[in-house]
Amino acid sequence: MSTSVIPQQHYGTGRIVRMALPLMLSFLLEQLIGMTDVAFLGRVGEVELGAAALSGVFFLVLLMLGFGYSFGLQSFMARRNGEKRFADIGRAFRAGALFLTALSVLLILVSFFLSGPFFSHVCASGDVAAASDTYLFWRVWGLPFAFLCAAFRAFFIAVLRPAILTASSVVMVVTNCLLNWALIFGCGPIPALGIAGAAIASSVADAVCLIFFAVYTFCKVDRLRYQLFSGSPAGWHLHRELFALGRWLMIQEAFAFLAWLIFFLAVEHLGETPLAVSNIARQICSTLFLFIHGFGSACGAIASNLMGENRPDEVPGVVRRGLIVCTAAMIPLMVLIALFPAATLSVFTSLDEVIEASTATLYVMLGSFATAIPSMYLLFVTGGMGQTKEASVATMAAAVLYLVYIFAIVSVTAEVAVVWTADYIYYLTAGAVLFVCWRKGSWRTKRL
Repeated sequence: MSTSVIPQQHYGTGRIVRMALPLMLSFLLEQLIGMTDVAFLGRVGEVELGAAALSGVFFLVLLMLGFGYSFGLQSFMARRNGEKRFADIGRAFRAGALFLTALSVLLILVSFFLSGPFFSHVCASGDVAAASDTYLFWRVWGLPFAFLCAAFRAFFIAVLRPAILTASSVVMVVTNCLLNWALIFGCGPIPALGIAGAAIASSVADAVCLIFFAVYTFCKVDRLRYQLFSGSPAGWHLHRELFALGRWLMIQEAFAFLAWLIFFLAVEHLGETPLAVSNIARQICSTLFLFIHGFGSACGAIASNLMGENRPDEVPGVVRRGLIVCTAAMIPLMVLIALFPAATLSVFTSLDEVIEASTATLYVMLGSFATAIPSMYLLFVTGGMGQTKEASVATMAAAVLYLVYIFAIVSVTAEVAVVWTADYIYYLTAGAVLFVCWRKGSWRTKRL
């Protein structure tokens, strides 16, 4: 019976787009969490805008430890979905949720003890250090909810049902926007909390998103088929297997965002305006990255399913088609941003001096996507197929050269646009390593 079902699964361009679009939309809506924080705080002042950049990236370092594990969990479940071993998906989901909850508690404790001294030591501005610590104190309370949401996302992507991610992201973004408006500026009996209000709003939005996932899963998912909340317990062997798969992506993501944090610390020493400029550029860069993330994740999940169905020869064609469509979708948006830089920048701040100072950096960042698109797309595909070690090696090699370049460039110039040329080094290095790994073809024999 299985031999008559498997060949009917067709993964052409239409299927790739149908997988990628809801992923992109959900990532976009989630990106609006950070974008709305920046947009609201950009009306408060440069200190708050810059502090949100530093503490936001610090939070991402913590967040990506859990997300890295969830990417490995996703590749494992996708392979089991292709093999039609549905009960194993549920066991993996439960094991992953348990690990992610424990990890979130540990990271909250680490943050409480380290964040204050860290910002005080590394920030040139005392005001930026204090505001960064305040934001992070309230933001880390959202980690348990965000990690469990990542486990649900991994499940829905793995079983090729990403459409629900759009609805969950809408719920999260609407919650965040309403709370940002009420908590940052104050509303009625609610006092104006400033940067702390932005962090609280984001943490509550994560909790609301988790409630949405739980309710939807109980009402709409065949829980008996997948045994998401019942069945035989996950043994230590499965825990070890998932950790062995996810650890490389945990290292990869944490290392990449740690490099980004060091980049922002280097920019912070150039002044509060360059830091505000970099925060805005980061938000626009992250928005464009949604295309790469969406198509790369979709094709990685499809490729892992194909491997589970014993159809490895079809993987290169899927990967090529996904890259072509991703590039074609991004070019028009990048051209619009390049033609109307002031209009794009005004979305994030009303400060004229920041808009004027950001234009050159915006063009440098846009140019870097000529190297970012193929490199980072292949990174997401590679990780989604379970090639976690290869993806991690590429990221760490790129981050090392990236940091060396940053320390060299900030010693000779204070121009933030020139400092942003470090992105070219990162993408070229990662892309070269990933291309070599892909050409070697070890993914064909990778067992999960």
